[in-house]
Amino acid sequence: MSTAINDDEVRARVRELPALPKAVHEVALALNDENLRLDVFARKIAIDPAMVTKILRAANSPFYGMSGSISSVHDAIRLVGLRTVGALFTTAAIMHSIAPPSHEGFHFRDFWEHSLATAICSQELASGCGYSQNLAFTAGLLHDIGRLALATYYPRELASAIAFAQDRDCPLFEAERRILGIRHCEVGAWIAAHWHFSNEVSSVRLT
Repeated sequence: MSTAINDDEVRARVRELPALPKAVHEVALALNDENLRLDVFARKIAIDPAMVTKILRAANSPFYGMSGSISSVHDAIRLVGLRTVGALFTTAAIMHSIAPPSHEGFHFRDFWEHSLATAICSQELASGCGYSQNLAFTAGLLHDIGRLALATYYPRELASAIAFAQDRDCPLFEAERRILGIRHCEVGAWIAAHWHFSNEVSSVRLT
């Protein structure tokens, strides 16, 4: 059964998303600097106390095995690394912009753990291939952001596409095309462009 989503409606929702903090892009640029100093990076992160709180909460989660041991941005950088802290900062900003879905079919923590794992793998692959590690990390972190948006704004429709993919044993993007008339990678590309990420990050991928 088709539960097609109107492209124009989705684009309108994307345009209504609040802009990411300027510091998100500053942090991304800073990570490209091979001579970046820890204290300079920490100051960039510490601009927004609310973001720092979210970063520390995430850094102390069981996922990193550091529960309760990280009490400052400096601690977070020292224990989990510059790039991971940058990712947590970006993640916190996105979480502030797109409310976590509340329906049972979408597990928010699993989503971000998968996104971070993809970012780390992308970074390692880029390192071996001579590509920008920072660009690959960012692209990996955001690769499923369109699925987060669909789960937030169109949970019933996305659930239908997921069920179709499971029943027919086909890729999710194919099920989305058949059921929704739009793929989460396209939505993600619109969001990345709206947030002024580079073309390499915002270009459509069948993922």
